[in-house]
Amino acid sequence: TSTIMHIPCTIGGKEVEEIGNLPDNSDVQGIYINSNVKNIQNNAFENWTGVQYVYYDTNQEELVSIGDEAFLHCTSLEAFNLPNNIKGIGKKAFALCVSLKKVYGVNPSDGIVTDLFEGCTALEEVGFGDKVKEICGNSFDKCKNLKSINIPNSVTYIESIPKEISICAQKGSYAEKYAKENGNKCLEIAGVEVIN
Repeated sequence: TSTIMHIPCTIGGKEVEEIGNLPDNSDVQGIYINSNVKNIQNNAFENWTGVQYVYYDTNQEELVSIGDEAFLHCTSLEAFNLPNNIKGIGKKAFALCVSLKKVYGVNPSDGIVTDLFEGCTALEEVGFGDKVKEICGNSFDKCKNLKSINIPNSVTYIESIPKEISICAQKGSYAEKYAKENGNKCLEIAGVEVIN
């Protein structure tokens, strides 16, 4: 049977708005986060190796930020849907999550992602939104199962995407320019036409 940890709405009559650095608990397979939570702090669930899924309250519109290394080395985590209104995602927030296959809603309003999926060897799909402006660090280093990434027109800076990963982009975009200059295959986002 799976063990799900529920982050309560209140403790001692006070609303739970932040999740701090919690002690490792490899028995927990699912985490349910209530709608009051605004911040998941740095290293909150680091090394929680049993966690496979993270669930949000259906009314979750308040989550503001996910801290640095918040889910670092959660080796059983398979998928993650980020809430729509997130403002910031910390450095290496999902790094070394070696079972992580799909992440959607990567769209922080501060526009920056850094080393986000470094070492996520099973990663197959990433969904970026149009608020993303900078892809910093080695966000896709060692993502050997990631064949291609859709990069929105909003992106104006890419530090590093391994040459083995194709970039899907619109003609004339920064992502197309990056691909041409760095040897990545570039596919047109509207179809499958190869740009270079």
